[in-house]
Amino acid sequence: MRNHLQLKRYRDMLADLSARDGLTGLANRRRLDEFLDQEWLRARRSQSPLSLCLMDIDFFKRFNDRYGHAAGDDCLRRVALALASVSRRPADLVARYGGEEFVCVLPDTDAAGAALLADKFRDAVIALAIPHADSTVAEFLTISGGIATAIPTDESSPAQLLEAADQTLYQAKKAGRNRVLTPPRAALHPLPA
Repeated sequence: MRNHLQLKRYRDMLADLSARDGLTGLANRRRLDEFLDQEWLRARRSQSPLSLCLMDIDFFKRFNDRYGHAAGDDCLRRVALALASVSRRPADLVARYGGEEFVCVLPDTDAAGAALLADKFRDAVIALAIPHADSTVAEFLTISGGIATAIPTDESSPAQLLEAADQTLYQAKKAGRNRVLTPPRAALHPLPA
């Protein structure tokens, strides 16, 4: 019996490790994809909004070039902790999307609620006061964010929601960085097929 319990503990530990980003401790891309698919189906059944906030550290390559990759790794860990501390609802998931990008999945959250939380994410990163001498928008590290919200339909997909958030993030960067943007109201419900 003891061997079976120990084996179960090891399996649980391996499952948890396979869902975590090794550097930041946040959920990894694999876990994000699983969670987003699950929440997409739930929101489609209940016809409730599902929001996504995609965030990117501004001028991170310049940060790495100036301060080195060890400082870059430390920066990513600190940003991850700051983002995780902002999202307090158990239903939300903050994950590392890749490189210096992070994403937060917000079930049962409309665009206005997602925008409020996204501003808190941005403020939390600014509050870290991580010096960034090569940034052209601030003396400290900042992030840009893009939000997308949808009420899922049979004709739409989680990939479209991610793409919409990515497009809005691109617009935030194009508008000068260190900001969070939401798409125009017409683009929110439902996503085009």
